Amino acid sequence: MIQQAGAVYDIKFSISRQISCIIFYKRQVRKVQIRLNVVTFFYVLCSGLDACRLKAHPGKFNCVAAFQAAEIHDRPTRYIVTEYFPSGSLELRIRNLMTVKDSIDIFLQIAGALVVVHSAGLCHRDLKPANVMMRQDGRIVLIDFGLAKRLDSGITSAGEVRGSPYYISPEQAEGAAVDPRSDLYSLGVMLYEMLTGTRPFRGSTVISIIQAHRNDPIPVLPAELSQFQRLLDALLAKDPRDRFPSAVTAIAELARMKV
Repeated sequence: MIQQAGAVYDIKFSISRQISCIIFYKRQVRKVQIRLNVVTFFYVLCSGLDACRLKAHPGKFNCVAAFQAAEIHDRPTRYIVTEYFPSGSLELRIRNLMTVKDSIDIFLQIAGALVVVHSAGLCHRDLKPANVMMRQDGRIVLIDFGLAKRLDSGITSAGEVRGSPYYISPEQAEGAAVDPRSDLYSLGVMLYEMLTGTRPFRGSTVISIIQAHRNDPIPVLPAELSQFQRLLDALLAKDPRDRFPSAVTAIAELARMKV
């Protein structure tokens, strides 16, 4: 049990192979109500904690705010306390289908968050709808910096591939060096999915999905969405050198389109 700032929390541990979650059940003294707050912690200090360099503040940046980071007594673990998102993730929004207006609004918010992340010298490396949380006022928040990597830290170990298959960039899937353009590729996948309700690259196995990222042509949008094809092409280019060089450039391209 933890007591802090007048609130009382019970802790439930859920342990997996490398990463575990602690679910904080906040007791409402005057109301019989349970509210969930999810906290992620690690057995060893990992690169994800570099996300603290963002110094995010609620309402200021679209990056998850860490209210507390500490160790748990008698356990070789560290934890991070973050804000609570009762509206769920972008993944749920996509399942319910989205309007073009909402898709572009969220695209711009994610791109803006990436400007902050990349300016802090980080590459997220696991950008996907499940890692984009929704605040109740419609604003988005990037979470899960467990795979985030400093841009000056070198390449991933040989043979080591990390990320989500449906959203991973071709170079990240190969274990090659990544930079902000890898996150922009993932953003392009999400843009296509928000606009159409389907993923641009699919397969029956992880290998086939990764091969689709590497070899399949960029999908052509339906006629009614054709105005976004140029934007999509510059996000989903196979070669990073053919993509937008930064999130700022992607935002500027959308502004030029006057959508």
